Amino acid sequence: MRISLGTAIKLGLQDGGLSFSPKTAYLLIGEGCNYGCKYCDVSHGMLARITWPSFRDDLVLDALNSSDFERVCLQVTGTGMEEALEILEMVDLPSSVCARITDLEQVKLSFKRGADTIGIALDGVTPKISDEIGRGGFEETLNLLKEAAKIFPGRIWTHLIIGLGETERDAVELTQKLHDGGVGIALFAFTPVKGTEMENFERPSMNTYRRMQIARYLIENDLQKEFSFNSRDELIGFNDVEREAFLTSGCESCDRGYYDSNPGDPYNFPDIVNDEDYKKAIGQARTWRGSNVYKAGKLIRIFVEYSDYIKDVRITGDFFVHPEESLEGLERSLIGLPVDKNALEDKIKEFMKTAQVFGFDERSLSDAIMGAVV
Repeated sequence: MRISLGTAIKLGLQDGGLSFSPKTAYLLIGEGCNYGCKYCDVSHGMLARITWPSFRDDLVLDALNSSDFERVCLQVTGTGMEEALEILEMVDLPSSVCARITDLEQVKLSFKRGADTIGIALDGVTPKISDEIGRGGFEETLNLLKEAAKIFPGRIWTHLIIGLGETERDAVELTQKLHDGGVGIALFAFTPVKGTEMENFERPSMNTYRRMQIARYLIENDLQKEFSFNSRDELIGFNDVEREAFLTSGCESCDRGYYDSNPGDPYNFPDIVNDEDYKKAIGQARTWRGSNVYKAGKLIRIFVEYSDYIKDVRITGDFFVHPEESLEGLERSLIGLPVDKNALEDKIKEFMKTAQVFGFDERSLSDAIMGAVV
């Protein structure tokens, strides 16, 4: 039986250290997989960034049933469902089954055999993305989730992977739809795995992921239903949240915080969000990045990082500024200004008095910057 490295260490089956004491044990059931998801390498022993050492079944089960774990989560590959059903009857802990279940009878059978909760992953946030990443069956899975949640309220979950090409609006709208249907949501950040077709894809920005954690928390706790978005479909209108919003989401006691994260800078915190981490996470959520190409007398290209004030700005284009190095001084002078056209225009006007400029004026440059933040 394969189990996560952290589980093996806590059970005393493998040497190593842990930064926290996990509450959930993770078992990987099935020797191979007959699906072709482009982001997954489970057939070769990698699921996200986790390695899964193998041990004799009896050693794992004996250690597990005498441990202080609060839950066991069976991560089931495309070939492991029968084995998972057998293991459910041998485990004395509340058990979650995460599997590619395709019909309601499999759901009922899993509960009958001892599952406490069931996770059926959507992964991709839209049907198009689901097809592109090789997952497929989006609408069928969504319908099954909602149907199962009606029969087994509070016991059906799904997984969403953030960073596969969806917009923030896509993710928020699906989260609301799932919640309205009684389905719980566990968020993951996309993790490129070496050897897969998506090994060179970028990870999601921490800014986007923090906003999706906030949206999930607000929606699942019925704290906010209406959200607003900017022209890039990024979430901009959201209420304040408690620090629990940034903990690992999922079934009770789920703490797979490093499943998709480096312990030094996790997407999901496994157990505690301290004051420093909470402040940082809120700052990340309330930071956006935008760009704009604006035609004035000459072409202006803008990159800006901002919250309610300018955090960073880069100004390039085919305009002329003399002395050239004064442009960097202008960029520095804009940092800290409120995201307000008049404030920007006043500061640029001051700059225009100290440099020779051909290709823009204070109005066109402030328009270019504001065009990057809408």
